Amino acid sequence: MITVGGAAGTGKTLLLLDLAMALSKKKMVLFITGGRLSEGYHTINDRLRKVSICEAEQAAVSDEYAYVLIDEAGRVDPDTLERLLGQVKKERVPCVVAYDSYRLLSKDADLQRTQTIIIRHSTLNLVFSGNIRINRHVFAFLCTMFHLKEMPPHHDYSSIDILYASDAKEADVIVRYYEEKGYVKIPLPEGRGMDHTDEVPGLMAGIEYDSVVITLDSRFYYNEETYLCASGDNADALLTLLYEGISRAREKLCLVVIGHEELFGRILQIRQN
Repeated sequence: MITVGGAAGTGKTLLLLDLAMALSKKKMVLFITGGRLSEGYHTINDRLRKVSICEAEQAAVSDEYAYVLIDEAGRVDPDTLERLLGQVKKERVPCVVAYDSYRLLSKDADLQRTQTIIIRHSTLNLVFSGNIRINRHVFAFLCTMFHLKEMPPHHDYSSIDILYASDAKEADVIVRYYEEKGYVKIPLPEGRGMDHTDEVPGLMAGIEYDSVVITLDSRFYYNEETYLCASGDNADALLTLLYEGISRAREKLCLVVIGHEELFGRILQIRQN
């Protein structure tokens, strides 16, 4: 089994879709996604006769398929992933698995188990670097924001706005202004709805936008090692949502920090670097 790791936006899904189209010219291909089936997936399913695209929970590997491609493996329930890879091994079907290597760095128990499963089944691991979904300046900002010591020089951050709001009411006014300019708001909810990014508006797998606006509240902070952290029981999930949300911005990004002057100052420092 070949595994392909890389951060969000490095082209893993495009690679697997291209593989699916190429391999399906002669044999049947099962394409499994750990996300939800978007309209684009349904269109591909209709047009490619020898490619079957389905969500992981409904997927089953059989001798009908000559190849199996699994995208967004980090989003697949560990038991489901173990079942699918077990079927791959039993049927001796060539398989390529793509996953977000950053997601698997989380302390979340399920994600750590997923990482263990992928490593155990992998025979060859490839790693994607760089980014093709968002421009290199937004990507550099994203990396720096999650660890302030990683400050790459000579980046133009003019496409990124960092604003401060004293409270939620003021933040709503700012967000509405940016939405009128065409920005898409990606919320960072609390509690329910944080375990699967496809359940958060704007974060369906494979969807990105020209411009994104996100609010950050008092749950976020920097530790002594200058790593961005979050408080609460769902801290890892919250950081994942933030990372995913920023990675959806192809061209422009606006971050609105609510009532947290220290956080605002440290993020603004990146913008002014």
